[in-house]
Order: sequence, then C-alpha cells, then structure tokens
Amino acid sequence: MGILSFSGDDLYFISILIVQSILMGATIDYAIVYTSYYFEERQKKNIKDALKDAYVNSLHTILSASILIIVTLIVGLFPSQIAAKICRTLSFGTICSSVLIIFFLPSLLATFDRFITKKKC
Repeated sequence: MGILSFSGDDLYFISILIVQSILMGATIDYAIVYTSYYFEERQKKNIKDALKDAYVNSLHTILSASILIIVTLIVGLFPSQIAAKICRTLSFGTICSSVLIIFFLPSLLATFDRFITKKKC
C-alpha cells in the first residue's frame, strides 16, 4: 500500500481492509508452507540442506501466487475505480510478500535456527 501512496494514488479504506484480509489468508500461507518444510527437513539434515530442500518442495506453491498477481493486474485495468484499486493493491502486495518469502524467509530461518529448532545437526 505504500507503493500506491508514494505513486500518488488514492487509497480507499475498504480496499485496505479487503487487501489485508486476502493477503493474510493467501500469502502468509506460503510462509507457513516453507517453514513447515524447513522444520521437517531440519530434523534430518543440516541447515543448508534443509533450506535447499524446503525451497525445492515449496517453490511450486509459492509460485502459484503468480496466478493471483496476473489476474489482479488484469482486473485492475477495468474502469471501476474501487475494483481497480483493490486489485492493483492486491497485486503489488502479493509481489512484495512473495519476494519476502522467497528471498528473506530462508535467511531468517537460518539466522535464528538455534532458537527455533530443538535438534542441532
């Protein structure tokens, strides 16, 4: 939503509520999937191998966000102001959360591994 604000677009309050609800349900699930794969693999492997295998196992699920990005970008081109704002905001939010999950979540898990796992390999 910061991207839309800085670009000069108006934000409707209802669009903020709708976008936050959808992003909470959709994209946070991707982080949960990756993290659960990591915990599962971490019981058997070292940090590097667990991160790699969790990435391979969950990447197809995380990349399914591209469907949400494409569809909301297309609907964002429609003339209805509120629907277009909601869809563009949703698309940008999905892009941001996908980038965070793909690039930053693995490094956070590796950094705080000793605090979040019980078994050390």
